Amino acid sequence: MADRTRSISDDLRAAYDGLPHPAVILGRDGRARYANPRTRDLAPETQGWVMDDGLPWQELLGRSDAAFEGALDQVVSGRATRIELPLLTVGGSRYRVRLWRSGDGWVHGFFLPVGPEESDEGRRARGEAALLEVIPDFPHAACYVFDDRLRYIAAWGRDAGKGPGGRVDLVGKTLEEAWPDGVVGQLAAPYMRALSGRESDFVVRREGRVEQHWTAGTGDHDGTGACGVALVWDITERVTTEESLRLVGDSIEALPLGVTIGSSDREASIMYANQGFAELSGYAADEIVGLGSTFMFGDDADQAARNRIAGAIRDGSGAQEVLLATRADGSSFWDRVTVSPIGDATDETARFVAVHEDVSAHRRTGKELEERRRLGALGQLAGGIAHDMRNVLAGSGLAIEVLVENHDLPEPVLAELRNIHDRLSRGTSITDRLLSFARDHTFEREPVDLDRFVESRVDLLRSLLDDSIEIHFDAPDEPAWIVGNEGQLDQALINLAKNAAQAMREGGLIDISVRTGVPTDALEVAPPAREEDGAHRWVLVRVRDYGVGMSEDVRRRAFEPFFTTRAESGASGLGLASVYGVVKELGGVCWIQSREGSGCTVSLAFPQVSHEPPAKPAESDGDPEQRFDGIRILLADDDRTIRLAFTRFLELRGAEVDVVPDGAEGLERLRAAAAGWYDLVITDAVMPHVSGQELLAEARRTDPTVACVLMSGHTRVDVPSDLEGLRFLEKPFSTSTLSDAIHEALGRHAPGTV
Repeated sequence: MADRTRSISDDLRAAYDGLPHPAVILGRDGRARYANPRTRDLAPETQGWVMDDGLPWQELLGRSDAAFEGALDQVVSGRATRIELPLLTVGGSRYRVRLWRSGDGWVHGFFLPVGPEESDEGRRARGEAALLEVIPDFPHAACYVFDDRLRYIAAWGRDAGKGPGGRVDLVGKTLEEAWPDGVVGQLAAPYMRALSGRESDFVVRREGRVEQHWTAGTGDHDGTGACGVALVWDITERVTTEESLRLVGDSIEALPLGVTIGSSDREASIMYANQGFAELSGYAADEIVGLGSTFMFGDDADQAARNRIAGAIRDGSGAQEVLLATRADGSSFWDRVTVSPIGDATDETARFVAVHEDVSAHRRTGKELEERRRLGALGQLAGGIAHDMRNVLAGSGLAIEVLVENHDLPEPVLAELRNIHDRLSRGTSITDRLLSFARDHTFEREPVDLDRFVESRVDLLRSLLDDSIEIHFDAPDEPAWIVGNEGQLDQALINLAKNAAQAMREGGLIDISVRTGVPTDALEVAPPAREEDGAHRWVLVRVRDYGVGMSEDVRRRAFEPFFTTRAESGASGLGLASVYGVVKELGGVCWIQSREGSGCTVSLAFPQVSHEPPAKPAESDGDPEQRFDGIRILLADDDRTIRLAFTRFLELRGAEVDVVPDGAEGLERLRAAAAGWYDLVITDAVMPHVSGQELLAEARRTDPTVACVLMSGHTRVDVPSDLEGLRFLEKPFSTSTLSDAIHEALGRHAPGTV
C-alpha cells in the first residue's frame, strides 16, 4: 500500500464506513483513494476499499460532469475549502454532493441521497414531531433537530442558538452556516454518526463555555426522512469547579508539608493524607487512612498539647501546637501541627484539616539562639565585673610591690605581703577567665598545633589531678593546626580536665582525643559564619569522663558563669564558662553531651588552618629598679587606689608627680603649666567628662615632645594611632612592666638620657 493511502487513518475509515450514504476520499489528482461500502450505490464495483493507484472520479460517477469537475477543481486548488452541489444524478439516483478539503490536502466527498422536494414548513413540522417523540418533557439547555443535509429544522431550549454575538435563529441554517469553524469541526462527525443511527456523547468547548452534547438519529413513522437530534447541557460551572478542585488537590499533593483531612467525630479518623504527610510520617497513604488524627503523638509527647489538639478537632475550633512525633521507623521529630475546622452547607463542622511541618531544625536553632543571647548577657555582666576587679588589682598590686621593696620591714611582714601579692595574682587569673568568657580580652594569636599542644600537656594534667585519675590521649595522624593562644588553650584544657575529675570522685579514666578535617555538617552546633572559610574543616577536641553525668537542666546551664553544682566545695562556677569564652573568642563552637549516670563528653571545635607559625621574637625582662630622677609626670586616673599606688611608686624612683582625678582637671593642669613642663603624661583611658585619649591629644598639641602612656582595665580600647611612641598598658600590670613602658616612651621623646 502506498504511503499516501497509509496516511488515511483507520479511525477515519471506520467512521466513514459507518455512514448510511456514499463517502469517498480523493487525492490532489482527483483520483479516489478510498470509498466506503455505500459507494456501491454509485458504482457497484466499489465495495469499500482503499486504492493504491486510485480510481478516476469519472469512473466513480460513471460519466463526466462539468459541475462536479469545477467544484472539485476549486477545492483541490485551495480556492475554496468546501463546496456543495445541490443536485447530482448518478445511476438514476439523485444526490446532494458536499466536497471539503482537510488540512492534510485530502478532498472528502459526501453523496447525500435527495428525495422528493419538501417545503421548509414540512421539514420544520417533521423535525418538531420527531423532537416531541424523543423528548416530550424537555429539561435541557438546548435541543436541536437536523436533517440529512445537516440543516437545522428545529431548535428548542433557553440556550438554543446562543453564541458569542448573541442568540442566532438556527432553523433553516446548515451546520457550517450556524457555527464558527472550530465548533463545526467538533460537531460534524457526531452529527453524521447520528444520521447513521449511532449515538454519541461528547464535550464541546466554545467561547468560554463547556457543553455536554448527546446526539442520536430518528426517522418518520414510515421509516423515511432520517433526522438527527442533539441534546446540549451547559456544564461550564461544573467543569470549572472540577478543574479548580483538581488544581487544589494537585497543589496539596505538591506541598512540602503534611496535610490530612479527617472527621470531627469522636474517633477523629483521617480520611485523606497527601504525599507530604506520607513522607513525613514514613507510613504509606493507604496505611494512614482510618487512623486517629493524633496517632503519631505517643507517650513522649506533651499530653496537655495533645489534648488541646484533640479538643480543637472535637469542638470545631483552631489550634496550633508543637509536639514530639514518632515516625514509622521509630525516629522522632518535632511536629508543628495546625488544625482548622471545615464547615458544611449548614455551617456545621463536619471535617478538619491539619497541616504538619517538621520544625526540628528551627527548634534546635531557636534554642541555640536563646542560649547565645543568654550567655551574651551574662558575658557583658562578667566583663563589667572583671573591669572593676582589674582596677582594684592594679592599685593593690602596685602598692604591695612598693611595700615589698622597703627592706626595712620585718621579714614576717614582707612574707605576708608576698603571700597577699600571690593571692592578688590568682585574682588576676580569675579576671582573665571572666574576660575570656565575656570575649572582652585581646590575646595575641598564632598558629598552634593542637595535636602537639595537647600531648605536651598530658603530663602536666596528670600532675594536677589525683593519682586515681588516668588520662588517655588519642592523637591524629597529622598536625592539627588552628589559630589560637596557648595561654587560653591551657586554661580551657585544665578546666576541662578538672571538671572531668570532679565527676569521678572514686577515680576513673579521662579520654582526650583530637581529630582533624571534621566537616561542618558533623558538628552538633551550627558554627558562626566566617568569610575566610575555604574547605570548611574543623579540628575537634573531645574530653570524656565516665562519671556521674549531668541532668538536662545542668547540661543546658553548664556554660553559664558562676553556675555550679559544687558550691559547697568552693567551686567558682567559672571553669566551663571560661572554656566557652575561649572557644568563642577563637571562632569555634562547643557543646556538651551527657546523661545522668552515663558520663559526660565536652567537644570543642576550632577552624582548621594549614600553615605553621613563624618564629616569635623573644621578649626582654624589665628591670624593676629603674630610676626616673628629675622626670616631671602628669598622672590622671579616676581610681583613688591607683593614684596613690602610682604616686608612691614613681616618687620612690625620683619622679616628680602631679596627680589629677580625671581628664578635665588634667586639661586644666596642662594649660596652666609652661610649655614643655611635663616630660610624661600617664592617663587612664576611660574617665568621666574627658577621656584619656583626649587628654593625650591635647598634651601633644601643646608639646609635641611629651611622652605618653595610656592604660585601661578595659581590653577593647581605641588606642590612638597618630600619637608616635604611645605605650598602652592593660591593667593590672607589675612595676617592672610599668617601668619598661615609661622608659620606652621617654627614650623616644625625653630631652636627655634617663
